[in-house]
Amino acid sequence: WGRCGEVVARRDEELSGVLGVPLAAARAVRRAVAAQIAPQAVPLLSLSHDVASGLATGMPSLDASLGGGIPGGCVVEFTGVPGVGKSQFAMMLAARCVHQDRGGVIYIDTERKFSLQRVQEMAGRGVDASTIHVRAAATLPELLALCDELELQASECNARLIVIDSIAAVVRGDASLSVPQRAQLLSRIATCLKQVAHRYALVAAVTNHMTSDHEAALGTTWHHAVNLSLQLHHPVAGFRTNLALPRRLVVAKSPISPNTTLAYRITAAGVEEVQDGPGHDGPRHV
Repeated sequence: WGRCGEVVARRDEELSGVLGVPLAAARAVRRAVAAQIAPQAVPLLSLSHDVASGLATGMPSLDASLGGGIPGGCVVEFTGVPGVGKSQFAMMLAARCVHQDRGGVIYIDTERKFSLQRVQEMAGRGVDASTIHVRAAATLPELLALCDELELQASECNARLIVIDSIAAVVRGDASLSVPQRAQLLSRIATCLKQVAHRYALVAAVTNHMTSDHEAALGTTWHHAVNLSLQLHHPVAGFRTNLALPRRLVVAKSPISPNTTLAYRITAAGVEEVQDGPGHDGPRHV
């Protein structure tokens, strides 16, 4: 049959006939193959490496709600309308990775928004940013090609962070794709990111657009693929956006955090959490 999974899926009687061995021997072969390909049990205490290998955002309330930061092995998305700060968050994570000397960064830039000057401004003077490896991908085929090489690149540069800014730009920009084709390609990208993130205990961060209904773009296939979804919103006073007020971050999806809401501003130092007006006593939990 050529595949271990096909051997395991066959009945003992069928395997016995194909191999020309007694039923007991066929059963032993199937069990031996299953033992080789089955995932191994992981001790619960060993899972603590996820936090240690993760990346703190520097926003106290967000890091606290996530158990110390974005866990290693996690695929996190930042969603929001244009200009709300998605790329600023992506570059801030790269800057923090460099500042903390955590390892390499693979930064896939699909909209030409990456700014080395901005990353250095966030990371601080004198910080060596040579560990950030920027790749451009203007089309979906280019993005898929880079994703196919991610595991090798992550190994070569000891990556602790992978960024795709933005995934929606190239996927939604290809008008030739049908909805099923788009879902299939998104699933392929998501699988690649999750496998590399898990294998190297690194953080995979992507930026995504937000629809007019204030939902993350790209549909349910992508929504179920990410581990952590952080929604970014402009402040609204009455019925109008008020840029003088702090913006809001909402933890919309997380396996460990409640639906937390906190306020932030974008400053020269990066993205900073701010108090949400008089009487603020921390983030709100929904």
